[in-house]
This record gives sequence, C-alpha cells and structure tokens, in this order.
Amino acid sequence: MRRSGLIVLIAFLPAAWGCKASANAQIKTEGEMRGDGEPMEPPPPTEVDLSAQEPSGEYADDTLVGARHDLQLTEQSTTPTCNCLAVAVGEASDPRFSWASGPPRTTTGQWVVALRSDGVSCAEAAPDSLGASYWGYKREGENIVVVVEEARFGRPITSGAIIPRPGPSGQVLIQPLNARVPYGRALSSGDRYCRVAGAAESGPSKDQR
Repeated sequence: MRRSGLIVLIAFLPAAWGCKASANAQIKTEGEMRGDGEPMEPPPPTEVDLSAQEPSGEYADDTLVGARHDLQLTEQSTTPTCNCLAVAVGEASDPRFSWASGPPRTTTGQWVVALRSDGVSCAEAAPDSLGASYWGYKREGENIVVVVEEARFGRPITSGAIIPRPGPSGQVLIQPLNARVPYGRALSSGDRYCRVAGAAESGPSKDQR
C-alpha cells in the first residue's frame, strides 16, 4: 500500500510542475519580448514627436501638434521671409493658409506654420533640389524653433505643421537642419535664427477656445 501511494504521488508531481511552468510562460508572453525572453520596454517619448500624445476628455476632438500634409502656403506668398524660404505663422483660419479640407480645430495654445520654397529665388539651391520640407520643432526657453530640411527623393514634402504657441515673450524661429541646407537661414548674416513672429503679433481667432 505504501509503494502504491508513493507511485501516485510521483505521477502527480510532473503534472503540477507542468501547470506552474505553463502559468509562468503565459505571464512572460504578454507584450513584446526581447531576444533574451524579457519583456521589451516602450521607447521613451521624444520632444519633437509630440503627436504620440493622445488627447482626452473635453479636448479629445482637438488637433494634435505636428506635421500636416494637408496644408499649403498660398501661391502669392513667394516673398522670402528667410533665406530661400517664404514662411507664415498664424491661426488655422489665416487666409495665407490653404487646407485640403478646411482649417482644423485648434486651441489657443497652438499656432500654424506654413512654408514654401517653390517660386522663391534661391541661388544656393542645387539644380536638382526638391525644395524645403518641414522637419520638426523644438523648444528653446519661450521660443519655438521650427527646423527645415531639404526634401529628399522617396519622402513626402511637408509644407507646414501645427506647433505650440510661444511663451509671452517668445517667438517662432526658423533654422535649417544643418549647414548644408540653404532653406531657412536668417536673411541677415550672423544671426543664428530667422525670426518669423512674436507671440503678441497674433491673438486667438474666434473659432478657438
């Protein structure tokens, strides 16, 4: 009888171990896994790519900051604001902006920036240059610095974005991505940025909160 009971106990132990291993495996397989079997950590958010932030509550219908592919600067705006570049900053309803499906809903803490190099004289641009494209923005104190790159084959040209409004004493500044980009430099030699607008130059429109 003792031997029979021992055999039953030994037969039960592998099944119990199997259940525990199965439970552990189920826990570890939730979410993405690295090559060593440990869960992957989500990538940290970046300052420029704020479009990953999801609105909630009463602001769920508001437009997020970031690049806009449905925005163009009107064809009449070809006078250079910066080197090789025409730039306008204002509310979404500004008549200088052309939207594919009408201006989006924005907040009092947002502005729109639109740019164009097509039709703007630029002796420094290469003959095969595709023109300027919005790259991103960054904060420097109360200023918002909009970074412009040279458009490249295989990538869409972005002509504008929704950006945060600068602080009370801040401005919107334009800067080329690197020294090889002719678009967006200051018209005055020696200036680090091309200055476009101060916060006091444009107030919230009627369609904004």
